[in-house]
Amino acid sequence: MRNWYLTRKRILKYSIILLLPLTIAAAKLYTSAFIDWDKTEAIKSHTGWTRNLLKGPTRSLDMLEIQAFTLYPGKVTHTYLVDRQNDELFIVKEGAADISINNDVKHLIEGDLAVAFQDNRVIIRNNGKTNLIYYSIRFKPKAIKPVSKQTRKSRTIFGGIDTLKTIRTPDGVRRNISNKATPSLRNLDIHLATIKADFDGLEPETHSEEEIVLMKNGTVFGSLGGKSYRVGQGSILFITNEDQVKISNGGETDCEFYVIRWLTWTPEAKK
Repeated sequence: MRNWYLTRKRILKYSIILLLPLTIAAAKLYTSAFIDWDKTEAIKSHTGWTRNLLKGPTRSLDMLEIQAFTLYPGKVTHTYLVDRQNDELFIVKEGAADISINNDVKHLIEGDLAVAFQDNRVIIRNNGKTNLIYYSIRFKPKAIKPVSKQTRKSRTIFGGIDTLKTIRTPDGVRRNISNKATPSLRNLDIHLATIKADFDGLEPETHSEEEIVLMKNGTVFGSLGGKSYRVGQGSILFITNEDQVKISNGGETDCEFYVIRWLTWTPEAKK
């Protein structure tokens, strides 16, 4: 009886080893995609709602996770630590948030953002009288630069869009929020772009790195990876560095969206 038990245990062990490559292969990399806010599912909880918008590995990241949370007035998130080897970006979609990162509390209104780093302690409160809706975007790269105690204490990024400098562009304006290295990423570029109402878009182009376009106001349309799209406020485009994208203004007024790009460390870059 014992011999049969040992034999069965060995069979199970080797079966797992043989199936492991298939399991890894099944975790396919995310390709370019557009996520229409109006078609996302909201999951109710005792504090509000959760929308799971995207989660999976990409060409440059072990994991990219995008969620949108709704907090009822007077509600608060549990206190948590940002996972190791992660950066987490928060953007306020509607309402106002009091966000505490390592006991540094900031009041963020619609359009404002913050970036927390690994091991940072985070808590978010809705002290207003209306619902708070905010995005959480988590980046986990495949490789990171060696982390020192000083790096872990990197200053948190807070972005108040009302204080940003406006830069004129051929299709509208651009406002830079942040463009620098973080403890996990070689570079994190976040800016707010405005496209004029009469802008029909440039020819489809391929960008040099992966990026996210998150709609703040208005409607955009165009093509992404050979597929046509038309999305409005709250929607997201995830664009790889292999697919062509075209973005045009699909409304009668100017539209605004965040552009979020990142560069990661490579094993060669760490040496």
